Amino acid sequence: MNPGYPGLFLGYDREKFKIITGKEQVLLRKPFRKIQRKNEINIPPKKILITLGGSDPNNLSVKILQNLATLFPDMEKHLVVGPGFTNGNELQKIADQGTFFYKDLNAEKMCKLMLSVDFAITAGGQTMYELDVCRVPMMVIETAENQRNNIRGFVEFQGVQEIKKNQLERIGEFLCI
Repeated sequence: MNPGYPGLFLGYDREKFKIITGKEQVLLRKPFRKIQRKNEINIPPKKILITLGGSDPNNLSVKILQNLATLFPDMEKHLVVGPGFTNGNELQKIADQGTFFYKDLNAEKMCKLMLSVDFAITAGGQTMYELDVCRVPMMVIETAENQRNNIRGFVEFQGVQEIKKNQLERIGEFLCI
């Protein structure tokens, strides 16, 4: 068993072994099981979620927030700050009145937050599956090498837009707002 998209791209011997893999096999945290989105998605988005995982060694959250604050000052920006973030002061300096920070969210609070936004910018891990069941359109950034096949699956099978780390200044173009 290899839950999620990555297992689809590995060279398993499917004749010799029974392979269980794919998006339908992902183990979701309890609040994300059998939910139905009740809110409409605003297009263009009015609320955007930025969630990059537990740490931000490449300072991507700063670059993303700078671009969004400049390009979309009226948009609400909801940024999940992981426990390993060391750029909190820098993020506070560039935050505008429409920026909201979240720390230490449990699964239930994270689910509610996801259901309240119109779009997300996310790293390529488990959060992508949670956003998917919440039916939140997303853009993905590879923040670790082990996310590559996860991202590949979402891009190839679901048409999710990937943005590269060196393209963040073009975030407005990618958002198509």
